[in-house]
Amino acid sequence: MLLQGGFFVLFWAGSGLSYLGQESAQASTLLKEHYLNDYLLFNLKLALVSLALGIVFGLFIWFFLRGLGLKRCPLLAGLFAWGSISAVLLALAFIQGPQLFVEPYLSGGFAARILDLVYSHAGARPLQILLGLTLLPVLRGVWRTAGVGGVAGGLCLVAGLGWWLVGPVELHRQGRGGNVVLLLVDSLRSDRISGLGYRRPTTPEIDRRLKNATVFPNTYVPLPRTLPSVVSLLTGTWPQQHGIRSMFPRREELANIPESLPKQLKKAGYTTVAVADYAGEIFQDLPLGFDRVSAPDFDFRAIYRQRSLERQWLLLAWLNNRFGRLLLPELSLLPNNSDPEALVDRVLAEIDGLPEPFFLTVFLSAPHFPYTARYPHDRLFADPDYRGPYRFATPYFLPQSYQRSVADVAQVNALYDGAVHAADQALGRLLGQMEKAGLLKDSLVVLTGDHGENLFEPGAGLGHGDSFFGGLQSVRVPMMIWGAGGEMPPGVRREAVRSIDLAPTLLQLLKVQPLPEASGKSLVDSAGDRLVYSETGLWMDSSSTSTFADKRIDYPGILETAEIDFDHGDEVVLKARYRKKTLTARHRLLLDGPWSLLYLPTRSGVRYELYRVDEDPGMTRDLADAEPARLQHMRQRMRFFLEMEQGATIRRDYVVFAN
Repeated sequence: MLLQGGFFVLFWAGSGLSYLGQESAQASTLLKEHYLNDYLLFNLKLALVSLALGIVFGLFIWFFLRGLGLKRCPLLAGLFAWGSISAVLLALAFIQGPQLFVEPYLSGGFAARILDLVYSHAGARPLQILLGLTLLPVLRGVWRTAGVGGVAGGLCLVAGLGWWLVGPVELHRQGRGGNVVLLLVDSLRSDRISGLGYRRPTTPEIDRRLKNATVFPNTYVPLPRTLPSVVSLLTGTWPQQHGIRSMFPRREELANIPESLPKQLKKAGYTTVAVADYAGEIFQDLPLGFDRVSAPDFDFRAIYRQRSLERQWLLLAWLNNRFGRLLLPELSLLPNNSDPEALVDRVLAEIDGLPEPFFLTVFLSAPHFPYTARYPHDRLFADPDYRGPYRFATPYFLPQSYQRSVADVAQVNALYDGAVHAADQALGRLLGQMEKAGLLKDSLVVLTGDHGENLFEPGAGLGHGDSFFGGLQSVRVPMMIWGAGGEMPPGVRREAVRSIDLAPTLLQLLKVQPLPEASGKSLVDSAGDRLVYSETGLWMDSSSTSTFADKRIDYPGILETAEIDFDHGDEVVLKARYRKKTLTARHRLLLDGPWSLLYLPTRSGVRYELYRVDEDPGMTRDLADAEPARLQHMRQRMRFFLEMEQGATIRRDYVVFAN
């Protein structure tokens, strides 16, 4: 550890900056021109942390050897003890969080073979026992050095530190209730809730609460990307109304967000709080009316700090705990390190003294790409014999020549289901603690997702927000409401509803003033399918690398279309000159009962595809030619949403913005 720390400071010189795992000359140049000092200071911090850990571990080894009474060949004995105990610690870290070791595993060679051997044959409990046994000679060494008082103090220190590192956080209060709790789970698919018919037991904690909930399994989001979807959810408005159309909004767009649910509840006397982990960093940026926000801050600095940490997987093996997150808050930004239990710890700490009534929003990122649940959730549904590149996480990039197999697809789905299970268990613990403390008495609780997810369904690819090909699983989420009483009796309501309907529903249930600009309608008094609209987000790649290049209008990838706003917290934003083109180019979806219409602008004209989703959920049979009357009806209904675009006209069905 001492030697490793010495090389951290030099690490920047030979390493470029990556975007999602790909080296970027533009990003590296930007870093060296504007952020070099911060980059060096952060890597110096990593070096100092590594040196400090080396000193602590060196003391541990010294006491260990003194306790064993080894006097011959002390240097050799020390090196052997250092190597052996380090190997056990590293093996335990790998078993409990193999996602942090994806790079050395995918690189192949000796390291990959060792990791495979450990993951396949070693167990966490035996390694924990083995580490515990090393404390005996350490305590003996302390006794020889400092006597009984030293041993007693050491035991207290070890016990206290151990409890702080791994012990559960609990609430220490009793509440009156009357609160509102919104639980948002990233990428949560409605068809992966086991209580709604899924074949795997992914959600036992949610399932046992379903009987008391009003459940809408067919809820659709208007844009399957986190930031615009959350704005629609909390304002009850379409993306065309609130203006947030990508994950990279500019300052002027953020300034024009309509009145929101948190603001209305704040006016009604609620304390409003949002707590999120890595994919919920959007709450730091959005002026939605929260009194307090506890979420990571994701700007350009966070990108290169994240990449610096990702490459130091040996250091992460020591710091993937509460102490590490306190020492290096950037650990919470790592997609490969999502831990919903750590998020629940933060939520419980946040609400322990929170004045009631409160509106609490919790955002869990676990099921988000790359689907990296921690032990034991990562193994629950996976094939133990699988050895492909998706073993521990979903790689950001694989060679174009790689041929994905049936086993690969099965493993990706198993990882996703394990991540859903991890989120479910964390939610169960959170709700159990809040119930025990009386905070959910006479309260409204909502569970939903910001969007769904494509998981290599035929024609669909992987992820969300790029297209609607292959089915509606990326825009369909569950919505469950507890505590609505007689106004919304428990049960499953299978009509098509929209996420924009939630805020008006909650405000009606709470008898709070409605949102003046909301297009969503309360679900309290009405039933039946609602007209569903959705649109794709900003494409991250150009058409040259797209899987549907013939069905889109081309524009450059994200490294060209985005820039850094140096006057606004170094946020990554969409360049103003690309906004209109990216809006014109996006795909749009209309769902009217069993019929879905795809609006697809291409270089040679606007293309329409028509599907009957109740009979063809994978949307494989285009009925546009066979159903001309239905097609015309759906096109007319789609035109309403096209004309909603401010500053645009419709020409030959294209959405054209004025210069």
